[in-house]
Amino acid sequence: MDNGGLNRSQQDLHILIHAVLYDKPKWQVDALKYFNDADAFRKHFDDFLAYQHCKPDVIATLKSRLNRILEQVTPHESYGIMYRGDVNYPALLNEIADPPLLLYYRGDITHLTKPQIAVVGPRTPSHYGQQVTTQFCDTLRDHYCIVSGMAFGVDKLAHESAIKGVNGTIAVLGSAVDCPYPKSNERLYNTLCESHLVLSEYPPGTPPLPHHFPQRNRIVAGLSVGVLLPEAKLKSGSMITARLAMEFNREVWCVPGSVLGPHAAGCHSLIQDGAALVTSPSEIMPSSTAQQTTRIAAPELPLCPQGIPNALWTVISAEPTHISEILSASGLPIQDILSALTLLILQNKVTEFPGQYFAKS
Repeated sequence: MDNGGLNRSQQDLHILIHAVLYDKPKWQVDALKYFNDADAFRKHFDDFLAYQHCKPDVIATLKSRLNRILEQVTPHESYGIMYRGDVNYPALLNEIADPPLLLYYRGDITHLTKPQIAVVGPRTPSHYGQQVTTQFCDTLRDHYCIVSGMAFGVDKLAHESAIKGVNGTIAVLGSAVDCPYPKSNERLYNTLCESHLVLSEYPPGTPPLPHHFPQRNRIVAGLSVGVLLPEAKLKSGSMITARLAMEFNREVWCVPGSVLGPHAAGCHSLIQDGAALVTSPSEIMPSSTAQQTTRIAAPELPLCPQGIPNALWTVISAEPTHISEILSASGLPIQDILSALTLLILQNKVTEFPGQYFAKS
C-alpha cells in the first residue's frame, strides 16, 4: 500500500503514539511534534507526560499501556492500518480538528473513495423510525456509501439496506476491528469485513468501553458529507454525532416525527437549531440526481376501524400516548374512550403499555 511518503520509522511512531494515546487525540498531535521516531517515544515518554502535566493515575495508566502494547501493534494479516498521510486516508476526515493518526480496518478500502453519508439513530427505534430508515436508505444507497456504527436499531437497518445497493457501507466501531460489538451482529460484521468496510481507531484487542462511543462518533461525522437522523431522542449518541457534524460544517438532515413521544424529540431540537427538515430522500440527493428522483410517501396509517370514533383513532399514534393526553386531545367522554380502547386491544390494533399508555400496533 502506498503510504503517501511515510517511511517505516514514521509508521512505527504513528502506530506507537496512537496505540498508547488512542483516547487522547489532542495529545497525539502534540506527540507527533515532540518525537522524531518510535525509539525517542519509548525513551522519553516520561518527559512527555511531565510536559502534559499528567496526574499520577493518568501516568500509571499510560505507562502500563505502553509496556503492554509495545509488542502488539505490528500489522497483521487479518487487518490493515491506514496512516494519516496515506493517499488512502479519507480526505474529509482529515479536515476535522482531531482526526485519528491512524485507522485499523478490515474489508475493502475502495469504499472510502465514494461519497459517504452517515445514518444514525436509536438502538430501539419506533415502528415509524424503522420504516423511515429503510425507505430513505433504500434510495440513498444508490447515491452514497452509507456510514454507521453497527449498533442495534437504526444502524443495523442502515447497513442492511446499504449492503443491497451499489455503493456499499462502512461501519465505524467503538472497539477494535477484531472485537466486534454487539456480538449478536456477528453475521452482519462478517458480511461487512468480506465485501464492505469496518474501521476503528482503537488498537487490536481493545474492548468496547462507554467512553469510546462518543469519541467514535466524530469519525462517523468526519467521514461524511452529512448526517441523516431518521429518529433521535434528546439525550443520545445520535445527538452527539449530529452536533459534531454541525461543528465540522457538514449537513445535518432530520426527519420529523410525533410530538407525543420521546423518539423524535432530538430531531425536533436539531431542526430548531438549524438542521434541515427532510421528508423525502430526494431532498438529500447529490444535486445532479435530485431532479431525477420521485418523492417517497410517508408510511400510510391504517384506516379507522369500524365502530371506533375517528377523533379517538387519529389521536393514537405509533408512539405510546398516555390516557390523559388521549382524553384531552379527542374530547370524548372517558367511558367511550375506555370502551373503544378495549375493543381495539382485543382486535390487536392497539397495544397497552404499563402506566396507561397506548399505541397503534
